[in-house]
Amino acid sequence: MKTLYILLCSFSLSIMEGCSKNNVEIPPVEFGKIDARFGRHGYTLMNDHSRKVINTLTYDGKNYRFYIELNNFGNNGFQDYRVFHRLEVDLEDIVAGKVYSFDATNSSTERQQKNRISYEYIEAIGDRFDHKFYRPAIGKRNLSLTIESIKSNNYRTPAIDGGFEGYLFNVADVRDSVLISARFLTEAVR
Repeated sequence: MKTLYILLCSFSLSIMEGCSKNNVEIPPVEFGKIDARFGRHGYTLMNDHSRKVINTLTYDGKNYRFYIELNNFGNNGFQDYRVFHRLEVDLEDIVAGKVYSFDATNSSTERQQKNRISYEYIEAIGDRFDHKFYRPAIGKRNLSLTIESIKSNNYRTPAIDGGFEGYLFNVADVRDSVLISARFLTEAVR
């Protein structure tokens, strides 16, 4: 009986060891992170399981889209002051080392169709509510984004490590601009 038990245990261990050698380990993906300034507001944040500040949309092999959504609603200790930021980026043909320059092609308040960037800002102080939409100026390239590296190429949507800096302009008032600068890592999607 002891011999049978030892043979079964040995057989089970050899099967388990053989199975573990055939499994392909997928390296863990870093959570998305951002270190940014939107005008006078600065943030250094990282995604976690319950809250995403940098969201990557599904990559179709050509267009890569992500957005950064930051708000302090209820988290700043001041009930009567709230601020919301949403920066949306749409890139074509992502390549490590590529520098994108953004340019609005018309005066419409609609978002541009390709290689675009837009910024939405909402601030509420007591009863005062301020909602603004920013994008590049027409005919000027005041903001550039650089892709430093592309990570996790074996995922459905890779992670992009990069940065951007420059000015975006209020679509309702061209004299109103906001300086945006950031270092970011988007989160890969399996």
